[in-house]
Amino acid sequence: AVAGLPQPTRSGASMLSVGTGAWNGEQAIAIGVSGITSNDKFIYKAAGTTNTEGDSGGNFSVGWQW
Repeated sequence: AVAGLPQPTRSGASMLSVGTGAWNGEQAIAIGVSGITSNDKFIYKAAGTTNTEGDSGGNFSVGWQW
């Protein structure tokens, strides 16, 4: 579910996103935030997820583009 979360494409924009996914008979939901700095140099993403088995996970990443 986390892999399917979109991110913004405009400079200075932020996004709150929600997604679902399924694998091997289990369903999951994810929620995340992402954004691009106003100078277009950095992209950030953070997300959390849980599934119908009660498992949970999360991630955080920052990218630098040139």
